Amino acid sequence: MNFGESLIQWVKLFYTDINSIIINNGFFSHSFNIERGVRQGCPLSSSLFIICIEYLSHHIQSNKHIKGISLEPDEEIKQSLFADDATYCLNDNYDSFHNLIESLTLYGMTSGLKLNKSKCTVLRVGKLKQSNVQYKKEMKFNWTSDEATTLGITFTNNEKDTVLKNILP
Repeated sequence: MNFGESLIQWVKLFYTDINSIIINNGFFSHSFNIERGVRQGCPLSSSLFIICIEYLSHHIQSNKHIKGISLEPDEEIKQSLFADDATYCLNDNYDSFHNLIESLTLYGMTSGLKLNKSKCTVLRVGKLKQSNVQYKKEMKFNWTSDEATTLGITFTNNEKDTVLKNILP
């Protein structure tokens, strides 16, 4: 991405030699330096996060070793991102899952963002829905063949059930 020197200098101005305080129940903490990350509530924070997460998104989308779910002969869906929530749609191949986890881990090491494993649910669909397969057991993801919820939408292995859980009262 080429943002130009002017924009880069403005971002550096806002994020170089900054400090902050915490207000808790009306009490102010001592001032402390912010050494990494962005300040909560800063108008630039969400834009900078989106720029950073775009690198991960592009890497996953262009990675030929991560196979998504085919929609048409030449079309597939791999991911859906909204702010810091991500949903990945992969085929039933272990290599796709392994390469996705490797990509997320590498991104975490370079960005400081970490996968919250306790919030990760893997919904088995298609051929895997009747199985008990669990790739990368050491990651301790929640594996299910029943349903998974992302961004308030519940997905099941049955189209009718998915509609009932999300649309009808």
